[in-house]
Amino acid sequence: MVQSTELSLFQTQDYLLAISRALSEHLDIESVLRLVLQAATTLTQAEAGLIALYMPDNQVRIVAASGMTLETARQFHSLLQSMFTTGRTQQADWHHPGFRRALLRVARRHGLPFSEVIAMPFEDEGKPIGVLLAFRAAGKVGFTRYELRLLGNFADQAAIAIRNALLVQQLVQQRERMAAILANIADGIVLLNEQSQVELVNPAFAALSGWSPQRVIGLYASQVLVLVNDAGMPLSIPALTGRAARQEGHLIRADGTKGPYVSVIYTPLRMGMGTENKQFGTVVSVHDLSERHQLEAAKRAFIAGVSHELKTPLTIIIGYAETLLRTDAEWDAETIRQGLETIRDEAVHLTRLVDNLLDTARIEAGGLTLALEPLQLESLLGSVVDAFRAAHPDHRFVYEPPDEPMPAIYGDQDRLRQVIHNLLSNAVKYSPPDTTVRVEVWANDQEVGFCVSDEGPGIPRDQQPLIFERFYRRHETAGRTDGAGLGLYMAKALVEAHGGRIWVRSEEGQGATFCVALPQYTEELVRQAQGTRSASHRKESER
Repeated sequence: MVQSTELSLFQTQDYLLAISRALSEHLDIESVLRLVLQAATTLTQAEAGLIALYMPDNQVRIVAASGMTLETARQFHSLLQSMFTTGRTQQADWHHPGFRRALLRVARRHGLPFSEVIAMPFEDEGKPIGVLLAFRAAGKVGFTRYELRLLGNFADQAAIAIRNALLVQQLVQQRERMAAILANIADGIVLLNEQSQVELVNPAFAALSGWSPQRVIGLYASQVLVLVNDAGMPLSIPALTGRAARQEGHLIRADGTKGPYVSVIYTPLRMGMGTENKQFGTVVSVHDLSERHQLEAAKRAFIAGVSHELKTPLTIIIGYAETLLRTDAEWDAETIRQGLETIRDEAVHLTRLVDNLLDTARIEAGGLTLALEPLQLESLLGSVVDAFRAAHPDHRFVYEPPDEPMPAIYGDQDRLRQVIHNLLSNAVKYSPPDTTVRVEVWANDQEVGFCVSDEGPGIPRDQQPLIFERFYRRHETAGRTDGAGLGLYMAKALVEAHGGRIWVRSEEGQGATFCVALPQYTEELVRQAQGTRSASHRKESER
């Protein structure tokens, strides 16, 4: 018997040594938990077992089970949660007869044939991180002190393995989280090593630059982060040491073409304290500023355009006024009349420009109001087209009103006249003399609309999404046509204020067609409009 006992002891030590090696080789938390549970049930000759971990959020989670399903093992959750929450995590608490009886009651309640249970806590630097429960079936002898001590010694090794596996899992999760952040962040990110070589780029940078993430790895920053100014002159990369540095310019794409206008921020990565503080790389953030850059360019063009638009009529007004006021000349009545008409026309032009600027400010501030009433769109179109025929004899205007009255719309007559005027002015401005401007009116079950077509140069597809933005003017025609880039912007804002929509159809070299659709007049539309006005008045009074 003595020889058998000694052999059993040696076998146990060999098994513990093998398990210890196996645990040290595994860093995957699921593999570690499975080995720990297998070893514990083998050492104690238990029929079943489970492992519960006490997580950083103070919640207990049943993470592994043997001899029962994980769902069945989770029936012990409330009892274990209570132990950890109340701080009863000392050895004596886990081995207390009352706690063991409570565990067995839970087992019997769920039809588990257990009569003995042993609990062994896991600790990391004195803090509880979990517990292992081992169960024996009814009819088996109870756990001995030797088995309790054996399991306690094994628990120390198991706790170290579980802690290491949890740390690895945490690092993997953090890495996956960082990868997800980099993959979904809108800004381009480039990670450079100490030699300024690319170690990592995110999808946003790949999209901005045209560099594939695989092809760019190992290249130098000077090969990848190439910026030029508006004049096309290259910008030197700042020294990648010391403080963060910032640049703005057009990013040159992988194929050598000029890409988006970007802001590039170089931030050094440092590690250590005091004299040991060393830079081990640089993170580069690339933010697309194309929209802002285009808006600023449009604003500059707008200021230049408005200055020209204001200066020309003012020069004419001042010139005619000074001429008519000369005392050394006598003017006949016809000359005076023509001079005053010119002054009046230029003053009207100035007034229209100022009104456009004021309307733009109202639209931006949300203060645009409409005087709504039932209207016949075809009649309004006819009156504006007739006025343009008289004012622009060098263009042909084709408009055939329908024979039968069309459904009414609910709109502001002056504002809709402004929309029609802007679209016709646009057609005249961008189409050569002796060409046709065609106006068509139509209706469907819910809308009444019209289209204005010209025979001008058309609008390139890449510029069509931009033409309704404020201050925007096509580069090809900005210097040859009058205007401040507000006509289409205001037309869109006014149409949408009526609950309508506006769009353009154009092929380059084949003219352009602008269409407007407005909802038909209904009692429901009137109620909605009245409700919107009431809410707007309440909001205004609250201010």
